[in-house]
Amino acid sequence: PYILSSYLHVLYHFFLIGLLVYIMLMATYTFSLDIKTNLARARLDKLNLNSQCIKNYVRNECGSGTRGDLLEKKCTEWESCISQDPDGISRLGVTAKTITEILNTFFDSMSFKTFLVLLLIGGFIAMVGLNFGFGYLR
Repeated sequence: PYILSSYLHVLYHFFLIGLLVYIMLMATYTFSLDIKTNLARARLDKLNLNSQCIKNYVRNECGSGTRGDLLEKKCTEWESCISQDPDGISRLGVTAKTITEILNTFFDSMSFKTFLVLLLIGGFIAMVGLNFGFGYLR
């Protein structure tokens, strides 16, 4: 019984560690996928804005030398918009925004204190109970 309980104890800890590693890997994969999706969406939004600026620039004949005083400011804005690089998106900004959105979505359904207390109590009960049980079997 002693050797068997020792092996079960070790197997249980390997299982817990494996489960924790799996959860961490899946969370990392999910974060990465969401970040890539949001980066693609931000790039597409920037391309759409660029396209709209080109349309306005051409429609208002800003390229010709006969800009009116009223359109000068708008034409300059559209030129600036056209010259922006759609790939020049801040990856750090999109990443921070994505992580914030994910955490807000996760914690909106429950308060942080409630989640933390439940997690601590459950972890404490599981670890103490199982370690006591395996120790008692020895």
